[in-house]
This record gives sequence, structure tokens and C-alpha cells, in this order.
Amino acid sequence: MIRTTLTIVLASAALAGVSTTTQPPPPPAPRPVMVEIPYGILIHDDSCPGATHALLDPCAPHPIEVYVRFPADQNLREFEGTNVILRGSLHGGGCARLVLKASSIGPSTEPFVCDGLGDGETPGD
Repeated sequence: MIRTTLTIVLASAALAGVSTTTQPPPPPAPRPVMVEIPYGILIHDDSCPGATHALLDPCAPHPIEVYVRFPADQNLREFEGTNVILRGSLHGGGCARLVLKASSIGPSTEPFVCDGLGDGETPGD
């Protein structure tokens, strides 16, 4: 009887040990995607929480392509309303578009072509 009880206790302890062993760590969080956006018109836009600007498609009707978050101490007035190049990482969030956490900005010299006619354009412009 003691041997049977000891066997049951040891078997229970072994099973409990198996169930309490450490689980493998969860997979790491996905790394943000690093991108370079070669052109777009930067505008002040705080409609997306955490973002201070938006980058517009340079072609009419100029939809928002991405919201942009810059470091708090950066003065961007010289770039607002101009065609810029941005580098940074893309993040999801509660906004209608992705948010670019910008690491650098500069004037864009990248050529682009708009398909079709924009507002106010006529053939040959």
C-alpha cells in the first residue's frame, strides 16, 4: 500500500514538474520597417494622435500618404509646403494611414511623374 501511494505521489510530482517547466519565450515583436520616401509635400497636420505633420502625394488631388512624427525639438517651418525626402520607420496606430517616425528630412530632388491631369491642368502644361 505504501509503495502504491509513493508511486502515485512520485508520478503526480513528475507530471506537475512537466507542466510547470518554463515555456519558450514569446517571439520578439516585429521590428519596424525602415523606409525612404523620396518625395511628397509636407504639411502641418495634427489630426492623427502623436503625429505633427502629414506627407501629401505631390500629384493632384494630393491625398495624404502617411502621417509623420518628428522629434519634439525639430523646427520644420522651412520644409512645410515643400517637396521633401523623408527617412524613418513605419508604425501602425489608430490613424487612417501609417505613421512615419522620421529620422531625417531634406529637400527632395527626386523627379516624379503624375499620371493623368491634376486640378486646373490642361493638356500640354
